[in-house]
Amino acid sequence: MFTNGIARPDEVTAWQSATGGAVSFTFVGSRPAQGISFRAGGGNDVCGLTTVEYDSDGHITSADIQIVVAIFRTPVCTNTVSHETDHAIGFLAHTADGGLMDPDGGNGQITPEDVSFIRALYALAPGTFVGVAERTRLALGRTGHRSITIVDPVRR
Repeated sequence: MFTNGIARPDEVTAWQSATGGAVSFTFVGSRPAQGISFRAGGGNDVCGLTTVEYDSDGHITSADIQIVVAIFRTPVCTNTVSHETDHAIGFLAHTADGGLMDPDGGNGQITPEDVSFIRALYALAPGTFVGVAERTRLALGRTGHRSITIVDPVRR
């Protein structure tokens, strides 16, 4: 993981701690070819966005996390780094339980449901497809690279 001077390690490793090590991070000094990278973004209408790249077998190959530097450390966008990190490790949706993974960051807490999902996801054998991923893979064929971008609204 390349924090690019934007993310603090504790904001990222919150997921490592919460999942009991089901997911872990190695910090590097420059942008890796594969892995998670943070970069500064402009504007003030969203707190951050994450683009996850994955191969045709469903393996995440990289994640680009763009953080709107002008507002991400303000009360408007609390916990943006932790929220976007969860998207980067495979939580490609949002919740509605009042916790960190709500679209607006909720109360900023990692919920037991969030932890259960990530632990279950990382317990699967590599190449296991979840939900509509298998249908998508079959429809598109086994070649190529895909990406999904999750844009998070301004948190209040």
